Amino acid sequence: MTLGKDLLGQSDVAYEMLSLKYEDIKSAIEIIQEVNPDYNLNEYIQDMLEDEADAKITLDWKKISPITTTTIPPSVFHTATNLLPNTQYVFLLKPYRMSLENEVLYAHHPAVIVATTDKQYPDVKPDPIVPSLYCTGVTETNATLTWRYNLDFEYELKFGLIEDISKAKDIKVQLPTNPQDPKYPSNGAYFDKLVGDLFPDTDYYFWIRAKNPVTGKFSAYSSALLVTTEDINSPWPATGLGLAAFNSIQPFGYTVAQGDTFLAVEWLLNPNDTQGSGNKDNKDNKVVTSYEYILEVATNEKFIDPQYIQLTDGTNDILPSNVEKLAKNLLMINKLTPNRRYYFRVKTKVIVQGSEVGQYIEKESVYSPVVILLTKTNNDEYDSNVADNMIVLQNEYYETVYNKDTKELKYRFRFDGNDQNGTFDNYLVERLITDLKRNNTYVYSLNMKEFEKFPIIKRTVELPYRLWKAMMDNKIDLAIKANNSTLLIPANALTTQVNAQVNNLGQKPTVRISIEDKSVSYMNEKKPSELVSASVPQQYSIKLLTEIGNKEVLYTDKEVTIRLANNNRYSIYQTPTSTMFYNPKTLSWNAKPMTYDKTANEMIVKTYSLGAYNTFSNAKTTAVTPHWSNKFREILVSNLNIVSMNVSKPENKITKQDFLKIIYGSISDQGIIDISSKLTQSQVDKLVKGKVAVNNKALTTGITREEAFYTIIQALNKVEGKTYTPKASTLKALPTNISSTYKKNIAIAYELGIVSKINEIRPKDTLTYAEMYKIVGMLLEYK
Repeated sequence: MTLGKDLLGQSDVAYEMLSLKYEDIKSAIEIIQEVNPDYNLNEYIQDMLEDEADAKITLDWKKISPITTTTIPPSVFHTATNLLPNTQYVFLLKPYRMSLENEVLYAHHPAVIVATTDKQYPDVKPDPIVPSLYCTGVTETNATLTWRYNLDFEYELKFGLIEDISKAKDIKVQLPTNPQDPKYPSNGAYFDKLVGDLFPDTDYYFWIRAKNPVTGKFSAYSSALLVTTEDINSPWPATGLGLAAFNSIQPFGYTVAQGDTFLAVEWLLNPNDTQGSGNKDNKDNKVVTSYEYILEVATNEKFIDPQYIQLTDGTNDILPSNVEKLAKNLLMINKLTPNRRYYFRVKTKVIVQGSEVGQYIEKESVYSPVVILLTKTNNDEYDSNVADNMIVLQNEYYETVYNKDTKELKYRFRFDGNDQNGTFDNYLVERLITDLKRNNTYVYSLNMKEFEKFPIIKRTVELPYRLWKAMMDNKIDLAIKANNSTLLIPANALTTQVNAQVNNLGQKPTVRISIEDKSVSYMNEKKPSELVSASVPQQYSIKLLTEIGNKEVLYTDKEVTIRLANNNRYSIYQTPTSTMFYNPKTLSWNAKPMTYDKTANEMIVKTYSLGAYNTFSNAKTTAVTPHWSNKFREILVSNLNIVSMNVSKPENKITKQDFLKIIYGSISDQGIIDISSKLTQSQVDKLVKGKVAVNNKALTTGITREEAFYTIIQALNKVEGKTYTPKASTLKALPTNISSTYKKNIAIAYELGIVSKINEIRPKDTLTYAEMYKIVGMLLEYK
């Protein structure tokens, strides 16, 4: 409240407050009520104030200094202190101001407030109980211990190499100082404690107890928890072995890596090799990991009588007199013979040492692929031949190959193959992976717009599985820039299909991506007559190449982005442009939702479907947000010629008749599947006798999800000509409300990825069109 301001614009109102226990007032009121039953609190306060005015009594008014808020309008508040708990009080608030004659001017009626203080509960000091300790994660040098955290307690952890707690060592449990820290435990929730600096392949015993810091009482220690750390793996062989780069040797005063009597060689360090800095950063650690490299140099391919070089973090290197160590992975080898081939190979050794007796592990990799380097000729050599080719590590991560006959430009990454000259790739892609991670690359771009002055119709990129996996793990997208378009592929766009090749077939596929300019014949297929091509039709395709065969990818897990150039002779402001997808099944162009980038003059499409795309001058299209099932519906309409299907409401229920009709058409390769017609009795009999359908009942009503999954797996058996058998563990994990007839096939559907979450199968629910699109679409992908 505000009751006025002085000449300076400040409030000149002051306040006094009187605090009275209501219990005392109540007693006085009850005495008067024996004579006057209608007497109440308001009358009592009025009488009390009149008695004070007549100087009959003196009330203990206290001057208060309330706090003014910054709200608009402002308000004031005061906190009364030193009150008794669970007690009712009557507060009288009396505002006043001082006149110019220093006279106190009170308000006529003070405000009356009645309030009760909160109850006061005694502190409960629980006795601690023994916590239950679990291990929820273990690596070579770490273990994650888990228990339920009670914020009333503190916890003490111990560990040892033997099951004797008297010889165990303490593990400090320290919480973040800020309760808002995400790592601060929630009361009653599970809490993780990472215990590091453990030795690989070793048994450790852990104990825990709780303490009440208020009472000082402890629980007993828990039973010993046995945790065995994992053994270390043998390291990978060093990669990138070859002639040293100029930038590597320049800091050491060298300008060339290859001479007539010397060669400078280098390779990539193991990604986990900190060259000792990691141990310095963790100087209190008892477990120390180090890496060493063993290089062999020979004058023959069988490495008979080689030079042996061993490089360490310290001073224990093994270096022949003609070898100069520039860095742990960089050597200058002198006193060589001119015009001679030298053979190099390197392997990696990892060493783990602990503080306890016997804690020592070392493991070596196999040797790297052999690299051959040639010293230069000089005039003193009688057999000098300047035409002799030098075999060195290539400078680029890739090679580009142009075919003049087909006008195809191929971009091939160097990994474990041979280039067009027969030269081994030397795993150069490993250097690329290292650079991408070091630079925190989000999008790796390839510019394939042109190659010298040659015309290009088709552009192909081949990525080895090793590179694709690294990009997928590090979330690095791939952008390929062609002359008429740009294709952006997210890192996880092919995860399902690539993993299927690796896990199911044991193959690590090479990913081949192609962008091809299509001929104008595409324009002569079925399309509205008013459409005029605004660019060059682009065919986008991806294949997974393996030793046992190739698989074409028609649909991606995540949307790819296509940017199509607008090269038409019409102004985009006068004739709106639309983007369309070519359907090879129906020989027609279908409109796609798109956006327009005015600055780049490009049409942007996000799609799951690979194939041919083009832009046309047409009536203005409106971009809409697609339903989640559109990706799978595209699979259906691209592979099956379905007519009379209701696609406007994907959440509508599909009848058993229509579902079986689509299944029958997909496995029997029907030319046209007409949803408006019924299945013939012959077709129904074939489905039932072939055990694709369970029965021929209730065809006009909806089909349950459990029956639909059963049918999909039966159809898949027909398509692939083989029978799947689910794991016993999957069958055991199925929900109990699935009918026994369907359990086996539902377990198979889960293992094949057709069912994503085993606890959300909802077997009795009726199948929707959207769900049908997805599971039939996955069947067609297998087909």
